Amino acid sequence: MIIKSAAENLPVLSNVGETGEFRIRNSAKAFSILSSGLYANKIKAIIREYSCNAWDSHIMAGRADCPFDVHLPNTLEPWFAVRDYGIGLSHEGVVQIYTTYFESTKSDSNDVIGGLGLGSKAAFSYTDNFTVTAVKDGRRGVYTAFINEHGVPSIALMMEEETTDPNGVEVRFGVNDSYDFRKFHQEAREVFKYFAVTPNVIGVDGFEPDVVNYARKDIMPGVHELGRSHYSTAVMGNIGYPLQVPNAQANLGDLAQVLDCGLELHFDIGELDIQASREGLSYIPETIAAIKAKLQTVADHLESYIAEELKQYTNEWDHALQLEKFGTSKLTQAAAAQYLNNNPSELISNGYYGRPQVSRLRINATDLVKWNISFSAFRAGNYSDVVKTIRADSEYDHVNKGTIHYWQIPVSPNFNLVINDGQSNPLIRAKRHFKALNGDHFVWLAQPIDKKLPMNTAALIKALHNPPKQFMVSALTPLEKVVRGPAVVPVLSNAFVLQKRNPTSSYSYRTRDADLVWREDRPIASFDKTATHYYVPIKALTAELEGPIEVGELVRRAVSAGLFAEGIKVYGLRKDARDAIANMANWVNFETVVVDTINGIDAATISKMAASTVDDGSRRCYTDDVLKLIAADSPYKISIEAIRAADKIKFDSHALHSLITAYGDKITQKDVVVKINAEIAVLRSAVNRYPLLSQINSYANASDVAEYIRLIDDTKGK
Repeated sequence: MIIKSAAENLPVLSNVGETGEFRIRNSAKAFSILSSGLYANKIKAIIREYSCNAWDSHIMAGRADCPFDVHLPNTLEPWFAVRDYGIGLSHEGVVQIYTTYFESTKSDSNDVIGGLGLGSKAAFSYTDNFTVTAVKDGRRGVYTAFINEHGVPSIALMMEEETTDPNGVEVRFGVNDSYDFRKFHQEAREVFKYFAVTPNVIGVDGFEPDVVNYARKDIMPGVHELGRSHYSTAVMGNIGYPLQVPNAQANLGDLAQVLDCGLELHFDIGELDIQASREGLSYIPETIAAIKAKLQTVADHLESYIAEELKQYTNEWDHALQLEKFGTSKLTQAAAAQYLNNNPSELISNGYYGRPQVSRLRINATDLVKWNISFSAFRAGNYSDVVKTIRADSEYDHVNKGTIHYWQIPVSPNFNLVINDGQSNPLIRAKRHFKALNGDHFVWLAQPIDKKLPMNTAALIKALHNPPKQFMVSALTPLEKVVRGPAVVPVLSNAFVLQKRNPTSSYSYRTRDADLVWREDRPIASFDKTATHYYVPIKALTAELEGPIEVGELVRRAVSAGLFAEGIKVYGLRKDARDAIANMANWVNFETVVVDTINGIDAATISKMAASTVDDGSRRCYTDDVLKLIAADSPYKISIEAIRAADKIKFDSHALHSLITAYGDKITQKDVVVKINAEIAVLRSAVNRYPLLSQINSYANASDVAEYIRLIDDTKGK
């Protein structure tokens, strides 16, 4: 990278005496400042500097698409290394670059990242010595760079030989602190986040650089909006720099607001000046001017960007709703408001703080009468089983001295227009259809006032600007047909489903047993005759059970005990309903099934329950990082992998024991919990060989845990 170094404002000297130049003394203190004292985050700096050097070498060799190699330290291979396949270095090149600070071969080109002549010495910020292997045109030289007895960096040729290896340079040094292994892994993911070609990273399995989360990509070439951030980043030469312009309001003016929107701005190498540590930007006037120019280009482009994005929304509602989304973003809010000023719409207007907000359409009752249409409106879903009726609004007309009735139609993605096309019971059908759907739904049902005359639905749709969600009643879920005849009472007997009570207030309090109530669900005849349904007898909405447990608690304990899946439905049947299902094998008594299921727990089920109890995935000793570091024939690894691979049934032993106790003599397998505990003990036997594992911290280092396991295996044998 071309470094800006010439003085810009030379003083005019006159009547001066002798002048002298400042110098840098060759001393241990100076070298320490330029290596160890230069970087705040030494590990990140090392990875960044040597990776940038490798990338530059590939650019200079015309191999930009070729990944270089990075070795991250681990327990078995505790070293860090970067090896490139670029132009390589001769003996003279190694000596020149590694013995001279501020010496660089890249300071006259903006095709490469380097240029300061400091990055090649970055390893001295972490270690007193490192190895450089340089391959150039069939010669390999191995050098050691070290701090001599005077505290001055030095380099020595250790070996040279002929080789057929490709040109390139490798820098390597040992990492003695195992705590730093994870630090190298973490910083490497951060450093390589912006590299155009991800290097070939070895020493750690499944390496992937950190992923940048974008709210919007490619607002314009080289400009992206970051998700959930108001801090902007400048990316130049594979490196991301935080954009923290000093005195931003004075230096950038109104563009400071654009900078605060969380942008990722890409710059060409050389557009921005950098700190010597490459940990941040140097905000010289040229850097600030480049940032300001980029922000101005973004600001000028936003309205055309919004216009281009909105072209894909041909429906007026979708167009307005998307424009409102642009209005909620700090970056695009002003541009969206300006776009709306230039392209007005009845569906959206600039509301508070000049932000585009969708409107409510007003449909007068007098217009509906002209169109032979009457409205029935309701809100369904809303994360509850309640259907709320929506009524027309009214206001007094002081001019005509009368009341005006009208409907307020929300321009919302949840709005649904339903038109009755001659079906019976359209309102009931619409309510049942939308009540069964997830989410929140605003529904307006259009029906004819005079059934002998047609509705002018075209005029209605035009007045509503063609909402995207339009349905005919015939397309909704049909109602169950009722068979009339002598058996109408038993066939249509209702089943009541056990559900949570809807609280009347956010401050209301109910006990756990009182928050489940019986609610009428639907006629017996409407149930699937091929599916199994669970019931309990009820009288006056009170369950009549043989056991001592209240029905709500029975369901909870049965689910907690692992006998049934979460969300199971239990129905209450009165006598007439029980008569109706007397000959239906798919209706079974829930209490009887609970008892039979406990009595039917076999050895396979016991194994699944035991495995579920032992497999505590939150414990550090179960992580893949540990298992990768121990021998394949370790009893610990064999046992844990067997447990993790087993099918599991999650259960609570206390709930299961309470059911066994409650139903007394009806339970033939009274020792099932004892059997499960015995199998749990067997499964844990391998883990019990390693008693300290139960005391480890959940964030313990994987290599330390693995070392302890290997020690026990060596002592006790396998």
